[in-house]
Amino acid sequence: MCEEEKVSLEDHASNIAKILSLKSLPEMMYGNEARNFVKKHFPKGYKESSSGAFLFDELPEIYRESGVVCVYDCSVGTLAHELCHAKQYEDNNKWLKMNLFNKRYRKCLYAFYPVEKEALEFAIKYLKDVNHHDYGNYKSEYCKTRIFWIVSSVTKTVVLFLFFYFLFVLFKNFF
Repeated sequence: MCEEEKVSLEDHASNIAKILSLKSLPEMMYGNEARNFVKKHFPKGYKESSSGAFLFDELPEIYRESGVVCVYDCSVGTLAHELCHAKQYEDNNKWLKMNLFNKRYRKCLYAFYPVEKEALEFAIKYLKDVNHHDYGNYKSEYCKTRIFWIVSSVTKTVVLFLFFYFLFVLFKNFF
């Protein structure tokens, strides 16, 4: 990531923080520094396919108060999305700190999970409001993500149903 891109992202971060009324700006990391930080502190949750992350749990003490925003690419949409998570964390959003059941729910319906839906919609609105050139691409990716998760959750439901139906047919003569 070049210095010019980093300065641009930091300008947007300040603007987004004002819009969200963040009390304190979280630690910001970009590019390879961000990827390496996430791999080190959250190896189970790191995905090459994602474009960023907001970390707040199981971090060194210096990062716990406001969390860490990690943006792997130079996407202002990703930055807005992750800073929205920082605001949710600051507001102690119950959905952000999920239990085991919610983790399973989140994997199935990521794009409809309340904190993700709010963050995705905020990022789209921010890009539109500042007339950013990534607005169309980010909105398109958001729609593709929602379609993917709908198809994925329907497929998982059908497979689960077929599995139980198979068990029923297999064992119906035993009962």
